[in-house]
Amino acid sequence: MLAPAIRNADNLSVYSYQYLDRDKVISSGVVDYAIKKSPALIGTKALLLDSADAQIDLTRAGDNPLIIKAQALSDDGTCPVVSADDADKILAENQASNFLDNGAVVFTSYRVGGLRA
Repeated sequence: MLAPAIRNADNLSVYSYQYLDRDKVISSGVVDYAIKKSPALIGTKALLLDSADAQIDLTRAGDNPLIIKAQALSDDGTCPVVSADDADKILAENQASNFLDNGAVVFTSYRVGGLRA
């Protein structure tokens, strides 16, 4: 199964479809996507979206999302790679809120070392 994931610098999975309920993956997917271009607010944090994104439902991210910037893409270019510290933040927040278990993950579009992530 080809699906988006989040990996750490050691190429270990921080988030993957394997951790989700199969029916939830089929109905909602593993992640949602947003394109960063012009300002929009989620809770108290700004997320950059363009005007064409008015139809994107960002409720999946919740009212106070944990915003993590990938440091790179995986070698095959399919997964964002986060630092060890950010991976720890993600896993600690998941312990508190189970947001990963609920698939509350949104990927945004930005450039990492000249590559779109």
